Amino acid sequence: MNLTIQDLEAIGGRTLQVFSEGVERAEPDMCWEFNKQVSNLESQAIQLYGIVAILTKKEDDIAKVAEMWDAMTRLVDTFASKLKSLCDQHPFCETSHDTLLDLRNRCSRLRDLHA
Repeated sequence: MNLTIQDLEAIGGRTLQVFSEGVERAEPDMCWEFNKQVSNLESQAIQLYGIVAILTKKEDDIAKVAEMWDAMTRLVDTFASKLKSLCDQHPFCETSHDTLLDLRNRCSRLRDLHA
């Protein structure tokens, strides 16, 4: 069973939809609700990273490996961008993009390594 880039993008899109819906339900001044949604988004990104890591280890075509890491890099960029825009709507809630940015850097390095 192979995960395609389109599958990864579809999973990422659904993840963002669930995240956005969760944040919309959260009261702007209820930071624990917002932070819970952020934590869920980060967990999903880490899980997707793990799945891609496992699948790319089984791939013989280096170009396909680079493509998958490129897709993962773009996906994490999208997650981080969405998080930033929603942070602006919840100005009282302090949250960090560090986990997503670290994950993005790992994906980018793996993409460049296989390019």
